[in-house]
Amino acid sequence: MKWGALGNTVNGSMAELVVVPARNVVKMPDSMSFEIGAFIEPMACVVHAMNRLQLQVGNSVLLFGAGAMGQQLVQSLSRAGASSLAVVDVSKNKLELAKSLGATHAIFSRELKQLESQQFDVVVDATGIPAVIEQAFDYMGPTAKYLQFGVTAPSAQVRMSPFQLYNKDWTILGSMAINYTFLPAFEWVKEGRIKLEPLISKIITLEECIEFLAKPKDPELLKVQIKL
Repeated sequence: MKWGALGNTVNGSMAELVVVPARNVVKMPDSMSFEIGAFIEPMACVVHAMNRLQLQVGNSVLLFGAGAMGQQLVQSLSRAGASSLAVVDVSKNKLELAKSLGATHAIFSRELKQLESQQFDVVVDATGIPAVIEQAFDYMGPTAKYLQFGVTAPSAQVRMSPFQLYNKDWTILGSMAINYTFLPAFEWVKEGRIKLEPLISKIITLEECIEFLAKPKDPELLKVQIKL
């Protein structure tokens, strides 16, 4: 068995020992690679978001953002009972991946007009972009839920209609990080309930980090992992 938080052998030598409380340690099964194990923390964020959302079977869902976190949300929302799941992004490749992982509709951001007449039971933002968040409220139907999953800058602000909030009886939810959801996330990942291999775009070494971070962000990348 491999340990998720204790010392481990790296290149034949003992790595630095990390000491943590026993209650915070789980044993990674031999079948789980460290690349997949690294997703337990982001999946814990998704588990907390799903617990906050309390999706109802048959809900129609609109998700903004098909990055690495968005793709985990796609799979979680589809498994939780979304009848239709429309995903919006700027990347064709990410949208195609979302379709393969459970989305029923893939929509380019520039083609949002095709949704003008549609209203959804649930709208989720996974971009953290204020302009996108403001748009998101336009697609919420009566008694709809809105979940803010993407992280904005602390100073960011968005405008919305308080009349619509009242008149349409909306519910607006936040989702702050993990909140004791590591163990459920670990079990979900361990049992292979979420496909994570397709979300790893690149694995780089610690020495390659400076050069990688100095380059402009590639919008096609999903998860980039650093291997020590």
